[in-house]
Amino acid sequence: MLLLVFLCSPVTASFQSFTSNDAPIQIVKPSADHKKLIVDDENIKAISKIKGPVATVGVVGKFHSGKSFLMNQLMGKTKGFGIGPSVRPETMGIWMWGEPLKVKLPSGQQLSLIFLDTEGFAATNVSENYDAKIFAIATLISSHLIYNSVKIIDQAEIDYLELLARRTQAFKQNQHI
Repeated sequence: MLLLVFLCSPVTASFQSFTSNDAPIQIVKPSADHKKLIVDDENIKAISKIKGPVATVGVVGKFHSGKSFLMNQLMGKTKGFGIGPSVRPETMGIWMWGEPLKVKLPSGQQLSLIFLDTEGFAATNVSENYDAKIFAIATLISSHLIYNSVKIIDQAEIDYLELLARRTQAFKQNQHI
């Protein structure tokens, strides 16, 4: 299931650090051959320091579709997740912003909002299986998942998303992430 997230005006928010810096941290990185994903246990431990309820917003989509830029905009940051003008992808694996956005809901409840940026799909020399693993992890750890596209979503993108979603179900059932 894909959800679009809109941060609306009745919600008040502020950043509160749970790491030593206000920067992205890599929580999942690719192996040297770019076929497997490796969890960074030390960086994952940062999440355990968050007190109270947590929601996670992840973004997925094709490479060079503006995922990092979108996440920076959602966080209100001019410099945040790496973006660049080169043809080489800037984001590898899955990155988390180093401090959650503390959100006060209309009910008065406080929650910590974590932002996740992912490596883009269909990059050069990356397999469909690798894309499926990125999608599966992002889907399984995100409360809300955004599919970002630079154009109108066409049938080919829908078919690819369906394929990734089916593989996510298989990974989830077999626990082979």
